[in-house]
Amino acid sequence: MVDVTTRLMEVIDRYRELCHAVSNGDRVKISQRNLVRTEVEQKLLSFASNMPTKAGNDTCMRAPRRTNAAPLVAPLNMTVKHGELSGVMVIKASRQASAGSYDLQMTEGDVSVEENWKPMGMHMHCYRIEVKDLEPGKRYSFRLRGFGAHGSGPWSAPVSLISM
Repeated sequence: MVDVTTRLMEVIDRYRELCHAVSNGDRVKISQRNLVRTEVEQKLLSFASNMPTKAGNDTCMRAPRRTNAAPLVAPLNMTVKHGELSGVMVIKASRQASAGSYDLQMTEGDVSVEENWKPMGMHMHCYRIEVKDLEPGKRYSFRLRGFGAHGSGPWSAPVSLISM
């Protein structure tokens, strides 16, 4: 557990440093910060998912499990719209009762090629996810999936829009 905790703290420290650098308006640092934020989110999820196994038989340490939770389906009614500012898009989808968070991915390439998809982070809600720092005139595609007691659900159908 110490090794996982140490790695998590290292990533969080790196994220804090980049957040400080971003306050000076460095666009390269903004990009780096966004990538590290995704890494922090993934490490936190990994850390949380390992808690029950690390707790062993100590029932007060185990994460509660909702065994009656239905398996997730692909998010429905997903839309992508332009944000109020240039280079911003807003993703929305219908909430899933069994989802505790939502995983967003983006691609500028062929949506049928799995390697083209880039993680855009885990989000607590699916009713308003803003994606910033997009290049105007480029087509971006997004997909979303829920994450719940049974793990991750299937991806939504990709939705595309040209950034303004």
